[in-house]
Amino acid sequence: VAIGSIDRIGDASYALYLCHPVVIAVGRILSLKGWLDPAAMPWAYLCGIVAASIGAALLLHRLVEVPLTARARRLLAGLATPRERVRAPIS
Repeated sequence: VAIGSIDRIGDASYALYLCHPVVIAVGRILSLKGWLDPAAMPWAYLCGIVAASIGAALLLHRLVEVPLTARARRLLAGLATPRERVRAPIS
């Protein structure tokens, strides 16, 4: 796994925290409907849930969290005086 990939997962850690229960619930629903059988291959099921959680978190981070954070920063930057904007650059 490349360092950049780990960094991206780290950036998406809050999204992962938020979306992993939903992914687990979907996995459970699919198993109750008979579409997945966790008992047949528990490690594959676990790895699938982890991979799906990370994928969902990366999408949520990129499509929701990054744009909303950028917008909030722009809005908040407009509230600061020009002098305060110079002292506190936005990274």
